[in-house]
Amino acid sequence: MKLRDLRVGNYLAQGWVYSLNCAEPLRDPRYSDRDLVTLFDGGILTLPIEEVTPIRITSDLILRLGFSKETTTCYRLVGTDILLDYFDEWSTDFYFDNVRIREIKWIHQLQNLVLECTDRELVLS
Repeated sequence: MKLRDLRVGNYLAQGWVYSLNCAEPLRDPRYSDRDLVTLFDGGILTLPIEEVTPIRITSDLILRLGFSKETTTCYRLVGTDILLDYFDEWSTDFYFDNVRIREIKWIHQLQNLVLECTDRELVLS
């Protein structure tokens, strides 16, 4: 995961907790110019990016982010033309307006694509 792939609001994991919200990623000279992320989950925690991990897409998380299941592998974001073809946690295809955009594996990738296509923020319920 690269700092440039993250934005405010991305869900990331630190340890076993994975409902953390990312603040503006930054590079800080006080930490030898290391890439840092600040996480919010009942408190504030700033960590080097190496100590934070992306969250893999799962069928449970897809549903918790506002998608509905249409077929065995197909999920639609309610009220949009966004479809996910979810085979397993290692292979998910993202479609917008019936066009395959790309394969994704991580929740922050899904969040960023949905925001780019619809100006809508995914919220984990």
